[in-house]
Amino acid sequence: MFGASAESIPDRLLVDLRSDRLAAVRRLGKPESSYRKVTFHKEHLEMDQHIDAVLIGPGHPLYAALDERLNEMLVLLTTGVGVFVDTNSDAPYKLHFFEMAVKGQNTKGEVQTLLGEMVAVREELSSTEERLSVIPADTLLDLPAHPAAPENLQPEDATGAADFLKSTYQTLRRGECQKERQHFVQVCRDYLQQSFEARIRAAQDRVMGLRARESRDPDIAIARQRAENDLADWNGRAPNASQVSSASRWRSMGQFATLPLRWYSQARARSRSRLVALSMT
Repeated sequence: MFGASAESIPDRLLVDLRSDRLAAVRRLGKPESSYRKVTFHKEHLEMDQHIDAVLIGPGHPLYAALDERLNEMLVLLTTGVGVFVDTNSDAPYKLHFFEMAVKGQNTKGEVQTLLGEMVAVREELSSTEERLSVIPADTLLDLPAHPAAPENLQPEDATGAADFLKSTYQTLRRGECQKERQHFVQVCRDYLQQSFEARIRAAQDRVMGLRARESRDPDIAIARQRAENDLADWNGRAPNASQVSSASRWRSMGQFATLPLRWYSQARARSRSRLVALSMT
């Protein structure tokens, strides 16, 4: 969790994040000029010391504006290659990084990002173990840059790693998103059904009460008739399961903006470490 205010953010950046030129601003609106605290963790909102925190994510104006602006600043790194040293590896290997997204549609048919994640796939070059595996994406933070990296390295073909990711980890994450959305649909269905049942019971009770009073007071007939019309209206508006499911449909579309990263070459004879080269496509 961190805090940000108008005073702690450079004026130029603050203007950029609230500029109408950003697609995120046009789509989600402008971020606030200041935030006391922001967090990515829901559990923080339940703590007394963080009651002034704001939960942000891909659908939040601040997150979306920062994401778009950061991508603009880092666009030149795409297809770039870097070389790193992994002192804990006995053999060279490749690392491919992917920006993975699972997208769906809301009730208006608009595409929404349900999940976005940076994923790293390690490819072994000289091992009898599994050739491809998913590893933590922050692995790169622990690897120092090589002091004498080769120049003019070309990005490697990441098709195999992408296919592996699509058929394994992305499929798993997509299934989790689908399960979560189905739970959301069920909660909405139960709420709507119980809400209408409660309203219908209240309308029925009113009709029965007015009918009992009408036998003693004929003037109640008009009120009773209106109550019966209201009851018929509520009965006609009650949702059924197919209506709720139709309104809550979503489509899963796994996407990749590939950032295949990392090509490891052989260490030089005088070096006992292995080299790691990083490519982004």
